Amino acid sequence: IDIPERKITDENDLVSYCSDVLVKNPRNHKEYSISFPQIYKNLLFLCYPDHTSFKTFDNIRKIEGGYVSFIKGITDCLTYMNAYEIIPKDSQKNIANLNASLDFSVTPEGKGKNKRIITALKRDFLIDDIKYENINCEYHYKLERVDNANGNGTYFFNRIYFGFFNRIEPDNPKIAIAHIGEHL
Repeated sequence: IDIPERKITDENDLVSYCSDVLVKNPRNHKEYSISFPQIYKNLLFLCYPDHTSFKTFDNIRKIEGGYVSFIKGITDCLTYMNAYEIIPKDSQKNIANLNASLDFSVTPEGKGKNKRIITALKRDFLIDDIKYENINCEYHYKLERVDNANGNGTYFFNRIYFGFFNRIEPDNPKIAIAHIGEHL
């Protein structure tokens, strides 16, 4: 195992270090899906094994171009989101802030002629054995280029879908990760 050396002084340093370990030591998609919730503790990951339709965030294996080629993009996004302080009740400002800080576009569900109803992107989350229904996870981070590539993206259908979850602590919302994988 290639483990980068560095001094760890706080939670953000530790998360960054663990992210580097994931990037430098490829693994299978199931191992990534186990590691992400263990590393990014400030994020909520969809894990609802008994749900009829949407059981997990893990669709990593369906990323066009192969998930291993996008791990740095995924971990960079999750690292930033893990440390991001959400502005309560202001999704548009949060999206603008994420958009300004991340490498790829962060957008709400499109407004094109094929726009689907927002309920298609709502998910139920099970947190500490409590079911939270219809969490809006319409927002998405577009993974358009393989790691370390420059220029315009060529992969337009790889996504991290998420929402802002405020049902436990309304003044301290969290980012809920509903899906990492192909375009829904």
